[in-house]
Formats: sequence, C-alpha cells, structure tokens
Amino acid sequence: IDNDYAYYLYDLPDLDANGLTGRLNYDQSIDFLKNTGRNNYLLGFNNALHTDLDNYSPKADGIKTYNIMGCGRPTIGQIFVLNKEKSGGLEYGLKYITGDGTVPLRSAQALTADNRFYIRGAKHGGFSSAEEVKQLAIAMLKDTISSFPLQNHLAIASSSAACSLTGTQVSFHSPIELNVYDENNNHIGPNANGDIELNIAGAQYDNLDGNKFVFLPVGHDYRVVGQATASGSFNARIQKIQNSQYTGTVYYNQVPLNSSSAVARLQINNGQSSGNLELDQNGDQIFETTVEPSATLNQAEAADLIKPETQISLAGSLGNNDYYISTTTAILTAADNQGGSGILKTEYSIDNGQSWRNYQDPIILNSDGEYNILYKATDRAGNVEAEKEQTLKIDKTAPSINIFIPLENQEFTRTEFLTPEYEITDSYSGVATSSLEILLDGQPISQAQLDFFYYDLGEHILKIIASDLAGNKDEASVKFMVSADLDSTISDINRSYDLGWINEKVKTWLIKELNQIKKYQEKFGERQNKLERKREKIIKQCLKKKNQAWCDKKLGKYDKAVYRLNQNHQKIIVKRFQEILKKLEEYYNKQWLNQSAYDIIRTDVEYLISEL
Repeated sequence: IDNDYAYYLYDLPDLDANGLTGRLNYDQSIDFLKNTGRNNYLLGFNNALHTDLDNYSPKADGIKTYNIMGCGRPTIGQIFVLNKEKSGGLEYGLKYITGDGTVPLRSAQALTADNRFYIRGAKHGGFSSAEEVKQLAIAMLKDTISSFPLQNHLAIASSSAACSLTGTQVSFHSPIELNVYDENNNHIGPNANGDIELNIAGAQYDNLDGNKFVFLPVGHDYRVVGQATASGSFNARIQKIQNSQYTGTVYYNQVPLNSSSAVARLQINNGQSSGNLELDQNGDQIFETTVEPSATLNQAEAADLIKPETQISLAGSLGNNDYYISTTTAILTAADNQGGSGILKTEYSIDNGQSWRNYQDPIILNSDGEYNILYKATDRAGNVEAEKEQTLKIDKTAPSINIFIPLENQEFTRTEFLTPEYEITDSYSGVATSSLEILLDGQPISQAQLDFFYYDLGEHILKIIASDLAGNKDEASVKFMVSADLDSTISDINRSYDLGWINEKVKTWLIKELNQIKKYQEKFGERQNKLERKREKIIKQCLKKKNQAWCDKKLGKYDKAVYRLNQNHQKIIVKRFQEILKKLEEYYNKQWLNQSAYDIIRTDVEYLISEL
C-alpha cells in the first residue's frame, strides 16, 4: 500500500507561500496550482469533468460494467518541490508508479466495475487500439468474457499483482541534459534538434523546469550521458525501484561543470549503477576525473523529505550597541531529523551568497565591519535547508585621538590662555561623543579655555579619553610646562591687584623691585655681549700668533673672570629676589594680600631663582 498515494504534490519550500509545506491533499494541490500561476481555466474544466464522472454509476441503471486498465508503465505518481536552487530555479523530484504512462493505476482503479482487467505495458495514447483491449471488447460484446482464455494473452491479467514496476530512475538537475543509450545504442532523451526521442522500450522521459527524469526498465545495460548546458554544478540521483518500491538511492551533490562543454557519464548494468560518475570537463572525450557518490541511501534514508536544521552560535566579546569588540567566532551546528538520512554538508557564505564554502571549522572573523553570514545544511538525501542568516558587527579598533594644541613640552606662562585643539576619528562605529573625557592632571575640566593664571608652575598633563559606539576606548596625552619670567610675574601682580587680592602699596613696591631687577639684568646682558665680543677678539689673536699655549693662558684668565662675574651677578639677583620674598611674607602677615596672591607671586619668584 502506498501511503503517499493521496498526495500528488509535495511542497517542501512552501513555493506558493501559503504556509503549507509537505504533502498536499487534493484541495491543497489545486490551491497550489492556482497560487503558482498554472492554467486556472483548465483546472476548473477538469474538476467539473472529474465530478461528473465520479457521480456517474452505470451499475445503478443495471448496466454490466468492465474496467480495462493499463499498467506496468512508469507513470508520474507524485511531484516533489524539493529545493530552491542558487540559480533561482527549483529542484524537483518525481515518483514513478505503475500505470499507462499518463493515468496512474490507482486512479484507474477508482472507477467501480463488475470486472477488471489489466493490460501490462499498454500506452495511454494508443490504449483503445491495443490488440489486447480489442480482444477483451469482443468477448464482452459476445458475453463470453467469463470463458476468455487469459492464459493465451500474457499481457492481460485479472489482478493488479501483475502490474508492479521494476527498474531504475535517473534524474539530473540543471544545468545539464540527460541522455541514455542501451546496449544496442537505442536512445532516450533530446536529439540534436531538441526533440525528445523515446527509442528504448519501456523507458520514460520527463522534464520539469530543467529537471530531467528517466525511467529505465530492468534487464538491460545503459550508458547514461549528461551534456552540460552551462558552467556550474548539478545534482543527480540514481534510484532503484523494485516491485513498485523505491529501495535505494545513489545521490551526487553539486557535481562541478567547468564549462558548457563538460560531459558526465555513468554506467547502469541490469539495474546496478557503476557507482562513480566520470567527468570530461572540456568535451575532448577524455574523462579525466571521477566523482564518488555523495551518499548511498537505503529505502528509509531515501524517503527522508525533512530538511535539516542548523543553529549558529557566536563567541566573542560583546561591546555596546550590539557590536563585538574582539575577533569573533561563528560556530555552526547542523542536525537532521530523527530517523533521517543524516547531514551531508553544512555551507556558509560571507559575501551575500556570491560564493559558498563548506563548513569544517569555526568561522573566524577578524576584521572590523558588518558581516551577514548566510548558512544552510544539506542532508544525505539532498534536502537543502532554507538559507538562514546572522548579521553581526565587529569593531575592534579604538578611536584615533590627535592632540594638536598644546604641543609636547610646550611652555606657557600664567599670563596665557589655552584652548586645547584635538581631533577624534573612528573608522567604523563612530565616536561616542557622550563618553568624551578631558582631564588636566587627572581631573576633569569642563571649560573650553584654560586660564593658566590659576595653575601651578611646573609640568602638567592634558589627557583626552574617547570611546566609540562599540565601547572601544583609547586615550592620548601631552605634557606641557607653566613657567614664569619677570614680565609674566609683573603681569600676575597686576592681575592679582585687579582681582582685589593685594593692595596698591604691595603692587607698587613689588613691580618697582622687579623692574629694577629687570633693568639690572638688561645691563648685565649688555656687559655679557661685550665680554663675548672680547672673547672673539682673543680667539682671532690666537689664530694670528698660532701659539696654543698663549691662547690657553689668555682664555683661561678670561673665562675665570667671566665666571666670577656671573657668580657675583647671580648672588646679587638671588639676594634681591630673597628680599622680595621676605617683604612678600611680611605683607602677607599684615594681610595686605590674600593667600592666592601670596602663593602665585611667591612661586613665580622662587621659579625665577631656580632658573638662574
């Protein structure tokens, strides 16, 4: 008993997108044909005719009925919509059952009759003119059917047990033509004009949208030849049929065709496949490679029509906004249904389906960017999982931070203002502006402009910390100096006075003292210039006299004099600065200046002393 008989169509990928997959009953099959744009008018006409025939019963009118049926010929019993191919086409499967080549025997048997007769090998197109049918009709008209000598007519049987189908079904799936030659070179398949030749007795050829099917009766040797129509790859199935049961399948998956000249060849001897498929990739009649079957399936495995399922898992460090911030690994795990044929292969694509790779090891994704991983599994029966996809974004690279102002080791005085200038760029996810941190000496600063009047003398570090939207963080820093000179110190005193930090007497005295030191240093500088010119004169005299001993003695005396002069100058300046510091403390104790002014002016003067 064929449990699938009531289901003529099997829609695995839900081709008509109505939510129904798998076996379709009669009404669902009609809906499928309508939904996929078949001839709706013809469907309606046939349905009306079918209904009229079903409702007619000659027996009710007392008429003796006979049902003469053709059987033993391969007849399409079921169509399988299997897979959507990469080319956009469809991969179909066919199930041949016994019938007259057009009407399945089970359909013919649905008509009630007093007597039934089966004509083995009868063709639907010439059924009424078949000799066996004529002999039966004569006997029926003469009412001698009860004594009809069945033993003299080997093609006629009174039981369907004689109608079983045994042979081999071969199917090739695009882009390739299918031709078969028997041991006498009889041919079935397309000829040079594209017409289908049917010159092998008992054989059947069908073409469904580029999917080619041939049934070959047992008892002969066949040479199966495939001629490529384009470069690409094709699937093939060699299915053994024994007493109308599909008992085993040899499956070839994605056999490569390097050009439209490629030829594939296979030998089938008395129902047994040679196993390996031979390939001639350039059409020179030299079959340089062989392809082993992708799977050899028993009856239960070959009946697997459930697509496998693949799960994906991602391993990596997940940052913000669904970005991965590390090298990320994608792991594919495929499983077939319980009792199914098992997994043949798992494939994936990271270029939007332009190319597919067989999955063997975890997929390692190193580079920044957005990935769309397509993946699917194929089981050993050729069921292909509908493509799944996993999108992920990887950003391992922190933002780039460039500080333009201040420069490294740049020097400022307290009289200056600074607006830091910097640039933050990110090559992928973008800068997270809300995460920006600007630190000066480890403390956050909010103002855009820095007023060095309020900062200590010495080294300072400006640090900028930025993150991108993925959560990658980086920082850049620059060192700069705040120093003092006489002019900046005078400026600091004036500003302290403007701020009300010191009184006028203190301001006046301090500026007077610093100006005197400034004039003294200017005069000392002039004297230094004179001494330098004198030294140059001594060197010239040395060159004229060319007496190194005289030069060494002369320059030695000169350098000692200059050293003593510098020492005396330094002592004088230090003493003047120390007097200022002493007086400053006296004014501070009298509260003629506040703590802030005292600290700023004191550190300015101490810095000037340290730089002598």
